Amino acid sequence: MKKLLLASLLTAATPLLLAETSPATSSDSFPVIEMFTSHLASKLDLTEAQRAQLKDILRQHQPRIAPLVDSLRTEQKAWFDYSRSATASTDEASDRIDRVLAAQKKLMLETADLRTDLRHVLNDSQLAKLDSLRSEADGHFSKLRKRIQAWLAQV
Repeated sequence: MKKLLLASLLTAATPLLLAETSPATSSDSFPVIEMFTSHLASKLDLTEAQRAQLKDILRQHQPRIAPLVDSLRTEQKAWFDYSRSATASTDEASDRIDRVLAAQKKLMLETADLRTDLRHVLNDSQLAKLDSLRSEADGHFSKLRKRIQAWLAQV
């Protein structure tokens, strides 16, 4: 289960974790970044130099990722609020969906840059371990998705 948590953190959760880290805090006070790097250090046997590099990378990306996450959350909330209204039209719905997708695309591109930077810090065996953890998580989420689909088919 902890392996799944690590793989999840490196994928979808990384931008959310960085968004929750307040840029107003001092540069030495990033508890979420510390938690994330500690978890990676334990799973991937990171050196102290690698931990420091990961922290620096996360701190560098945080100011760019946080507003993108906020923007995506705002657009998603606007979409959900609109979709519940009695006056929803196809044209406006399409426009709101396009805004959500545009915000999501920006966040995904920035997250891809973050992942690339993080992967440059790891050696070959650490990358193999990370990829293994990711494959394991993908399998878990695939099974979960199938169970949800089966449940929905029964409803």
